[in-house]
Amino acid sequence: MTMYTEQLKGKLLGSTLPIFAADYTAEHPPPLIPGLKLPIPIFFTDVKIRQAGQFGGTLTIPNMRVYVTDGVYP
Repeated sequence: MTMYTEQLKGKLLGSTLPIFAADYTAEHPPPLIPGLKLPIPIFFTDVKIRQAGQFGGTLTIPNMRVYVTDGVYP
């Protein structure tokens, strides 16, 4: 499955420390570490995603709440 996200916000690795707060967009992507092989398994908590599209499969996330809003996002 491929998910195209415009924005991903959350707590990296479930941490409550401000240094692990994540807010990634196309303009501010996650840092890439030279030599690191992708993909790597990581997890987020308290996640908010602005999703542009999903293709090629079924996404299943237990206890997921989905909100759909009309209009253009800032």
